Amino acid sequence: MIAAENDRLCFPELARELYDAAGEPKSYWLAPRAGHLSILDEHPRELVERMTAFFELAGTN
Repeated sequence: MIAAENDRLCFPELARELYDAAGEPKSYWLAPRAGHLSILDEHPRELVERMTAFFELAGTN
């Protein structure tokens, strides 16, 4: 689950609730300073790294 710290449309608290309810494998990242749909603009490298790592891990389960 990826949430933006300053998202005023999809509140980070709601993303956290979805994360808490999800089964494994799961991962949560609250992207600092990002707003709705701006995570890729604010954190392009970290976003790609986190998504790649998650799907690599999920593929081994």
